[in-house]
Amino acid sequence: MLIIRSVKTAEQIQELADLANKIWNEYFVKILSKEQIAYMVEQFQSNAALTKQIEEGYQYYFVIDDTEVIGYFGICKKPDDTMFLSKFYLSGEHRGKGIGTAMQQYLADRKPL
Repeated sequence: MLIIRSVKTAEQIQELADLANKIWNEYFVKILSKEQIAYMVEQFQSNAALTKQIEEGYQYYFVIDDTEVIGYFGICKKPDDTMFLSKFYLSGEHRGKGIGTAMQQYLADRKPL
């Protein structure tokens, strides 16, 4: 059963940063150097970066399959009241199973921010 859960606590933010690091290093290693991945993760997906983004109004959500956190996405409200999809990631072993489509449907069905 797929569950979408909001990221709110400091522990959850650290778990999100750890997941982001895992996903970036499993996927982007095909197109970026390890140094570039480390830089991008530190700038945009680290605990400090995610915490700052949340303070600025971003909302992050875990994607959970049964009890395992398998992905995440981040959104924020734009000045024109539309939603900006900032991040949308899924662990490699869970891709190609329709989960990304379910994540997109969740976003399409949700009320405006």
